[in-house]
Amino acid sequence: MESGNLPVDGGSLYYEMHGNHGPPFLLIAGGSGTTTMCSRLAITLATHFHVISYDRRGTPRSCPFPLPRQSDTLRTHAEDAATFLMRTFPGIPAIIFTTSGSTAIALELVNQTRLQCPENHLDVGISWSTMPTSWKSYYEHELPAIVDYAPNPDSLARTHLKIYVVEGSVEVPVFVQETILGVSELLGRPPFRIAWGHVGYATHAEFRGSLITLLCNGNGGKVNLRY
Repeated sequence: MESGNLPVDGGSLYYEMHGNHGPPFLLIAGGSGTTTMCSRLAITLATHFHVISYDRRGTPRSCPFPLPRQSDTLRTHAEDAATFLMRTFPGIPAIIFTTSGSTAIALELVNQTRLQCPENHLDVGISWSTMPTSWKSYYEHELPAIVDYAPNPDSLARTHLKIYVVEGSVEVPVFVQETILGVSELLGRPPFRIAWGHVGYATHAEFRGSLITLLCNGNGGKVNLRY
């Protein structure tokens, strides 16, 4: 595993790289905003892909630059993701995995640059009174932007990129299921079902294996690098 800090507008972002062969694969963390919960998935994917994950701006290992204004939050995070792709894998189409709140970042990225494979989930309830101070900025700035985000139907209709919406095999709250189905309706196709649930990518090897199978079998037995 290789780690470092990538300079971006206003500071730098901590990143980790796993593997050195196969198609580029960018992991964008969900609510935690860090590589921590993605580490097992990154290690598994590294057998097939060249994987990079990073800590989003405003998290401890990425430099202490000011968070963007709420109205700019998702646009700024999408620009950061695009910066990683352009500097790390210039000119090479990449696969992107998102989960929970970071799915809005991927959908915003459709409006700006490139997207091939987001996974769609949504976070569940929080308790403000017992929340660590370090997390409060997330719920003050990012969560409202995520909740208020409306995907652009025209961009989704026009895109020639492959977008997979994935739902887990375990039962989830109704609002999560409705969100998954809502994005699927915008794309005009049903979600794929794989093992386990909301954070299965971090907790269960079956989820990670199912994801690799989906990516490979969904492309005729190999990952398709062409847009």
